[in-house]
Amino acid sequence: MSQRAPGSILHDAPLVVCAAGVPLDRLLFAIAAVPEPGFQPLPHRPYGRLRSRHGVAGMRTAATSIRRWVAGRLDDRQVWVGVGVLRPSDEETGLDLGEADEAVLLGRALDPTPRAVVLHDALVGAALSGSRAMRDRLASLLDVVRPLEGGRTELLLETLEAFYGADLSIRNAAKNLGIHRHTLENRIKRVERATGLSVRRWPDRIVAEMALMATRLRERSEDDPLGMRNHDPSGT
Repeated sequence: MSQRAPGSILHDAPLVVCAAGVPLDRLLFAIAAVPEPGFQPLPHRPYGRLRSRHGVAGMRTAATSIRRWVAGRLDDRQVWVGVGVLRPSDEETGLDLGEADEAVLLGRALDPTPRAVVLHDALVGAALSGSRAMRDRLASLLDVVRPLEGGRTELLLETLEAFYGADLSIRNAAKNLGIHRHTLENRIKRVERATGLSVRRWPDRIVAEMALMATRLRERSEDDPLGMRNHDPSGT
C-alpha cells in the first residue's frame, strides 16, 4: 500500500476563539466573516473546524491569521485562538472541542500574552515547565549566545524566535522583524557558532526550539517568582 506524503494529507482540528468582555453575538459575527479558506465556523458557538494540508505548521499559520482578523474586527488585542489535535479528515471522528479549550487554558498558564496556540505546542510547554531544574538546564543551552554590540543578547533570541515563527523562511522572518535578510542570516549564524547547534536541521532544530521555549518560561518565572500574575484573590 502506497503512503501519501505528509503534505498531501488533509487534516481537521477543532478551533475556538475567545475574547474577554466581548458580547457573544459580536464575537460570532467576527468569526463568521473570517476569510481563512480552511476555516469553517460552527453555528451559534465560538468554535469551528480548521482544515489544512500542511500539518501543525499550517495550523499555526492559519490560526494566527484568524486571530489577527478577529482582533482587527473587534478592535481588541485580547483575543485568544486555540487549536486542538489534528486528525486526518477522512477519519469518521467528530471534533473534540474541549481540545481547543485546553490549548487556550494551557497557553494562558504558560504565558498570559494573547495569541494563537496549537495544543501540540502548549503540551510541550507544559512538559517543560513541570521540572524547573530541567527546564532551566535546557534553557542554559542558549546562555552561551554572546550579546550583540550594545549587550543585547535578546536580539539574537528574538531573531531565532522569528525564524521559527516564519517556518524557517529567511525572507518572511526578516520582513516580520523589519531587517534585511542578510542581517537575519548573520544573526542565525552567530547563534549556531555559539551553541554548536544547526538550528535549521533536525534534530538540532528540536533542541534549539525547546531551549528557546525553556528560556521564555524561565524568564516568565523570574518576572513572576510567586506565580501571582494570574492569581485571583477571590479564589473563583
